[in-house]
Amino acid sequence: MSQCATAKLQRVSVENARVTIRNYYQYRHVDKPGWNLGWTWANNEVIWSMRGAFATDMGNCSSYKSQIPHSCRKDPVIADLMLDQASPENMTEGCCRGGVLYPWAINPANSFSSFEVQVGNQEGNAFVRAPKNLALLAPGPGYSCGPLLEVEPTVSSDIGGRRQVPVFRTWKSTCTYSSFLANKIPMCCVSLSTFYNPAITACPNCSCGCRDADKSTDSCISEGNQVSRSSIADNVDIVKCTYHMCPIRVHWHIKNNYMDHWRVKLTVSNYNYRRNYTDWNVLVQHPNFKQLEKTFSFNSTLLPAVGLGEGTLADEVALFWGLKFYNDELLNADEDQLGSVSTEILLKKDLESFTLRNGWALPRRIYFNGEYCQMPPPDNFPILPNGSAAGAKQVTQAVWPETAVAQVEKRPISTILIIIAMQTEALPVVNKFQLTEDPHPAFPPGVPWVRYYGNYKDLQINLIWPGKDSYLGVDSVGTVSASLVTYASVQALKPDLIINAGTAGGFKAKGAGIGDVYLASAVAFHDRRIPIPVFDLYGVGLRHAFSTSNLLKELNLKVGKLSTGDSLDMTPQDEASITANDATIKDMEGAAVAYVADLFKVPTIFVKAVTDIVDGEKPTAEEFLQNLAAVTAALEQSVTQVIEYISGKSLSEL
Repeated sequence: MSQCATAKLQRVSVENARVTIRNYYQYRHVDKPGWNLGWTWANNEVIWSMRGAFATDMGNCSSYKSQIPHSCRKDPVIADLMLDQASPENMTEGCCRGGVLYPWAINPANSFSSFEVQVGNQEGNAFVRAPKNLALLAPGPGYSCGPLLEVEPTVSSDIGGRRQVPVFRTWKSTCTYSSFLANKIPMCCVSLSTFYNPAITACPNCSCGCRDADKSTDSCISEGNQVSRSSIADNVDIVKCTYHMCPIRVHWHIKNNYMDHWRVKLTVSNYNYRRNYTDWNVLVQHPNFKQLEKTFSFNSTLLPAVGLGEGTLADEVALFWGLKFYNDELLNADEDQLGSVSTEILLKKDLESFTLRNGWALPRRIYFNGEYCQMPPPDNFPILPNGSAAGAKQVTQAVWPETAVAQVEKRPISTILIIIAMQTEALPVVNKFQLTEDPHPAFPPGVPWVRYYGNYKDLQINLIWPGKDSYLGVDSVGTVSASLVTYASVQALKPDLIINAGTAGGFKAKGAGIGDVYLASAVAFHDRRIPIPVFDLYGVGLRHAFSTSNLLKELNLKVGKLSTGDSLDMTPQDEASITANDATIKDMEGAAVAYVADLFKVPTIFVKAVTDIVDGEKPTAEEFLQNLAAVTAALEQSVTQVIEYISGKSLSEL
């Protein structure tokens, strides 16, 4: 199954080309007002004529006196025709659908769009080179297109399909979608309820923004508010004011438990006063969907869980969408009620796996129109009233790190592991605590990793530096070295607490300045973009740092979220992901250390000192090197204060 949209430019003759856009996404569609496709001509090409679509701007064609081109722009933008706008002679196969592309799994016949274009250039040379800078807006941002590459010429049919004609040349580009580029904030959330527990697990607070704190959220109208919607700009969505502020809420209710079956009610509610959702769909991940027996009021189909292989997990993703002319349009909200659609789902029990305990019967992930919906945390899931303490603990065990350290949180901290990526950052701490280099560390032979160790008061301190690259002689920075050295160190040293200390870039838009020292509240990756359901969340890898409210209050350090990537600079795609991560600081190791620490359930804190302002005026590399020595002094001082505070305390006292 291909998980991308493709745009293909097919040369039918020397001057004529057919452009086809195919949507291979199984669950994401291109909604109204439809796609726009843009590019930049390689030379001085012009569009003489078009069938099935049109250029939105003619451009300056004043140099042509007799035959006037359709568009003379160097960077034309093409839009699809509406069916009622196209005359029969101006139509092509697959055109004139208003730019709407259906998901491949729902309506493959309408998952593509096609148009024809006649191209020439001002020099009269009919040979056309591949356009550059292909851009697909569907209808807004989100898609990133690769370059047009020449591939094996495709074959077109003639004489009613009886004659096969190879085309002169075919170019192809693949465009992938990123939710982080398309939406600054989520657009939907999930609530849960069951027949066996009267409590309703609501959407998380501020799932899609907060009314008061976040002024960038959509405008909202409270119940009974007489504010006229006409007073708000037409291009701004107006949603009903709620604690979650999401335009869409998906509710999963476990309704009945029979001898051989169980039943769920799935409801999708629209809180948007201005927008209907036509041809909506909901994607749900659940391990029992291979036993899905009947969906009563929606269409449904099973999709393979991409990347999970065959077997018990192969059919755990189900796609639901409305019945034509019945509930395929999710209507907008009004003063009296929300727009909503619902169905009941009957599932057969797999007696070897089915249980109502520990949230097993609740969904793992839900997507609306291809966008991830914010799930409640597992410790808020409704549980069986007679559930044992062990069962309740199993539900919340996935929430790291508080429950993971429950058995040892009262014991004084004895062994700490400090991971520092650069020698310049590490040596001030080594000298401060008079640590000794271990000549025979318990690491695999041949690795450059260095262990410094020593005792301070009641603490055994282990500082690990990944060492120098054996070929280039530079510090082994980045996520690969950080992951490996953290794994080996945890295995060998069995620490009670990990401290990942180092320098970082800061964002002045979030209040960071040179020399500021932060305790990270959460960490995530910003350069692992995997636009496939569930894999996208795995790529981000969001994890929370160990909660240290007392330490934070005592030392008066700043707090912010940390975003990790393997590059010192920041690409536009990185910037979009960092913004989605709501990060204040940016480094090259933190999320990798957090990933390994999470595997072993070792509580971890992150101490980061700002060397450069990522969104400032100076080049990042120049500012980093200029401030490195001075900022490492501030880092050493803060790490010393943290170790002083930790000494003699237990995890629960931090």
